[in-house]
Amino acid sequence: MHNLVFLLFVLIGFQACSDNSAESVEQNITQAPIQPHFTMSLTDGSKITIVQSEDGLWGFDGLSGRLKLLFFFDITCEPCRAMLPHLVDIETQYSNHLEVFGILTQSTANDTLNAFLQSYNINFKIAYFNEEIYTIFANHSDIPYTILYDLSGRKVLEYHGVLPQEMLEFDIRKTLEQNGEEGEAQEEYSEKNSKTGEAE
Repeated sequence: MHNLVFLLFVLIGFQACSDNSAESVEQNITQAPIQPHFTMSLTDGSKITIVQSEDGLWGFDGLSGRLKLLFFFDITCEPCRAMLPHLVDIETQYSNHLEVFGILTQSTANDTLNAFLQSYNINFKIAYFNEEIYTIFANHSDIPYTILYDLSGRKVLEYHGVLPQEMLEFDIRKTLEQNGEEGEAQEEYSEKNSKTGEAE
């Protein structure tokens, strides 16, 4: 009888030690926070990785030094089509200070998409449809939907629907000014306009 009681006491003690040990290990494990991480596949065959840092800022695969403009659109969307020539012009004028990404909101056959992009002389990066990116960044907003990020990856402005090119350029220059680059961009803009005038 004494042996049985002693055996029970040992088993209970072992169980208690095991539980405390497991709890201690569990408390000591610190899991690194998982940051949002996406990959955009582009029509030119390249990929862009988008990662959100702990402070909520977005990084674009090391593409630093330029503002980021995300334009969510579909080739069948008439208001989206109306904005494309403006974005082509903006990409040309601000290419040293701005990176434009057109992001499709629906899957589109490659032949149809390529013909469409050529017809509009698209000169900025186009990303295939990605459900995660669409949900996180646009939250299925009505298109066209445009977001402007500053040099640090902070969302500065968002636009719903069609907006005049002048308004978008004003916001781009304002953001560049806040980032200390407006003067250089304005000088390049004036120089390009001057060359365009001479060519005409």
